[in-house]
Amino acid sequence: MAIKNASQAYDSSKIKYTIKRPPTEYITKLLSLVLENNTFRCADFNYKHKIGLAMGSPVSCSLANISLHPLECAFLKKAKNITCFYRYLDDIILISSGTRDDLDQNIKDLNLLHPDLKFTADISESGINFLDLHIYKGKNFHETGKLDTKVFTKPCDTFQYIQPSSSHPPATFKGFIHGEFLRFIRIISEEEEFHKQCALFKDRLLKRGYSEDFINNIQQSVLYENRQTILINTGNKRKNQQLDFPLVFTTTYTSHLTAKQLKNALLKNWNLISGNQDLHNTFPSPPLIAFRRSKNLQDILVSAKLPSDGNLEILLDLLTDHSSEESIV
Repeated sequence: MAIKNASQAYDSSKIKYTIKRPPTEYITKLLSLVLENNTFRCADFNYKHKIGLAMGSPVSCSLANISLHPLECAFLKKAKNITCFYRYLDDIILISSGTRDDLDQNIKDLNLLHPDLKFTADISESGINFLDLHIYKGKNFHETGKLDTKVFTKPCDTFQYIQPSSSHPPATFKGFIHGEFLRFIRIISEEEEFHKQCALFKDRLLKRGYSEDFINNIQQSVLYENRQTILINTGNKRKNQQLDFPLVFTTTYTSHLTAKQLKNALLKNWNLISGNQDLHNTFPSPPLIAFRRSKNLQDILVSAKLPSDGNLEILLDLLTDHSSEESIV
């Protein structure tokens, strides 16, 4: 079913790329290879994953999302008194205008969509959590009928932010702090709550070793009085544009070489490419720089049981040799 749904979604896609799309049958064959050859090892036994998608596989999340779409479409056709229904991966927010019996029946129908899908529900008349949002009836609801939102944080979150002594590009530290302040200003609808959340975030950063001046300089670019402007500018400007594939220069990060030095070296003779019409058509934009992380202790101390050289024959032999040890998981 997953392969069929993915093929249909691929055929119906309206996204235009600068390169010719591979035929659907290629995608189908690749998905079959991924889904039908998932193996793992436990207690010195090899197992083949026969039901569901493998955790950690690059395709699992997208494929699960695609597979659930036709099921929820079928549910919505017969659902009763649903004012709002939004899903992000495996999280759903549903607002009902009917009775409690209607809501209970809708939840029951959700659980009948597929024998392997089970939905749990948190029901409230005052507020509910959805992703990193807490949506509730606050001051605005009593005055204008609009719901308020603020940040929802799971109780198990330990706030282990990257320490400033970590071996990361300098922009990483500024970027995640700036991004978090932006997240607060977009999510939090009441100014008092926004300042409270910023103060908590700042305190956690100080405990992780960041300087107060460093945090304040970043926070100055995200002010609550600019919230409406920030909200307006969050749209995807390239939504209706043709997608270009960027030229990316990828290298392992080292603190001995800055991104600026790399960029200057890459662009030193870029005029030779931009000045040539054929090369310019092939590479219309300068290259982007992407860093991969260097080896850490885990990479040095832990090794995979299976070979990582992409040798498909070895993998297929493993499945054949241990067919008697297969287990449905």
